[in-house]
Amino acid sequence: MYRASSYNIYLYEKQKCYILHGTTGALSCFEKDKIDVIKSCEMTYGDYLKIFDREVFNNMLKRGFVTAKTEVEEMEQHRSISMLLDKGKKFYSVVIVVTHDCNFRCPYCFENGSVSCSSESRKKAITPKEVDRIFKCIEKALSEGKEIKNVTLFGGEPLLKENVEIVDYIAHKAQKYNIEISAVTNGYDLDSYFYLIENKLISHLEMTLDGIKDVNNVRRVHKDRFDTFEKITKNIDYILKNTHARIDLISNLDDMSASKIEPLIEFYKNMGWLSNEKFSYYFRSLHACYEKNPVQKVNEHIVAKQKADDLKVNHFYEHARINMRLERLFKEKKMPYYSPTYCGASGSILGFDMDGNVYPCWEAAGRKELSVGFLKEDGEIVFNEYFEVWKNRKTYNMEKCNACAYALICRGGCPMHAIVNTGEIDNPECGNYKEMINDVLLYNIRKMQ
Repeated sequence: MYRASSYNIYLYEKQKCYILHGTTGALSCFEKDKIDVIKSCEMTYGDYLKIFDREVFNNMLKRGFVTAKTEVEEMEQHRSISMLLDKGKKFYSVVIVVTHDCNFRCPYCFENGSVSCSSESRKKAITPKEVDRIFKCIEKALSEGKEIKNVTLFGGEPLLKENVEIVDYIAHKAQKYNIEISAVTNGYDLDSYFYLIENKLISHLEMTLDGIKDVNNVRRVHKDRFDTFEKITKNIDYILKNTHARIDLISNLDDMSASKIEPLIEFYKNMGWLSNEKFSYYFRSLHACYEKNPVQKVNEHIVAKQKADDLKVNHFYEHARINMRLERLFKEKKMPYYSPTYCGASGSILGFDMDGNVYPCWEAAGRKELSVGFLKEDGEIVFNEYFEVWKNRKTYNMEKCNACAYALICRGGCPMHAIVNTGEIDNPECGNYKEMINDVLLYNIRKMQ
């Protein structure tokens, strides 16, 4: 007896049914009425040959769309393949928390109240001695054959003008190892760092602009109530025109900014940024798990459905991330970038703060109860029991995920948001991933036609 695979993702387009297999990555097109028949029950080999010719049926078996395995057997096969896809990570992404201090007071910031330290200690910046300790760790990892992809500066606001000296120190340290520096920054004090960017010591910036001036200045609030829009956009313009640095500009969607997307894109166009290959922009929902006001919880999937397909798939943050994983299938006719791991928090991110605490995720930085270890003076990390908990957060270790056809695309969702939402890291964070994945798949299918 044969049955339709439990890992088939069905996508209907007119009278056609496209099936993407969630384990093998195979994609094929069939007549809708034939697929409706095989979805409903188990059938014999002879029954299948009444619907499909022999070659088509054999290809369906080969690609995984039809199986003789029981659901339990197929689930174990999916688990085994997921584990094979989970290749040992040969790299680390290093995050350095320069300071917990910030010159902005954004009302929605997930760090509000999350950093368990006094106002005085929030103002403390990392010291050269602590930076040296981190680079001893980096040197040790490199000597063991690990690749350090980059060092990301995080905060608080890492690029405060008062932090120039220590950031300069970090950048020159990284240069000795040929490691790129990037920064997650609000962009307000960037003019103090132009010389580092011009000299290619900082090569990538992730920044935030929440809308045109009247929207941004309400959401991106300077502690002294200065206008933030004009200074940030002036800094971006200078960098794009005078340096080689890449800029990813993020706009957080809430009840105010969701309706002001088009004017912001028009502003980018008028500034000449859209034609600059070093510039990318994305819209994303505020992390709902951190947002206390239910009115301001905006669903990216719902907002995106009201927008043109090209804007939705290429410039809405989660849709774009999904598209990056799937477009290989359509562009190169190869297996999508399937993975059982949501992000580097499961073993490949090492985040260091100024007190020697090690974190698996930058959203966890400052919450000592979420640290996974401590960095010793000699650069060795002493991991605690939570390191293995984070490292083992894989879809094949979560039963609900392992039974899901979408698991290797959504990868179980964000582990940090699972902690905030459910209190347990091992719970999947599904959200609207199925709907967004279907949207991205149909977008690419239509482009093929």
